[in-house]
Amino acid sequence: MGSRGRRPELAGAEGVNVPALLRDRDLDVPLVLSSTIGPDLKRLVPSVEQQLRDAERRRAQQGVVAKAVQFASHDAITLLPNRGC
Repeated sequence: MGSRGRRPELAGAEGVNVPALLRDRDLDVPLVLSSTIGPDLKRLVPSVEQQLRDAERRRAQQGVVAKAVQFASHDAITLLPNRGC
């Protein structure tokens, strides 16, 4: 550990807003933040699993929306764009 019990690789990272950084870059990445390592560690695995399930659900929903847009704006047989779209 570095000075004052801080991990050296995290020194100076307090000002980084990771959720905002990911959102600003339109990245859907599962993210679990913890300020301690002790007792919270046994809750880490279920939390990561939940984040992965949520991310998969969001990806599936995005696929459904993309298909709906495709069906609404393209001919079902030829797959060509509808006139006026």
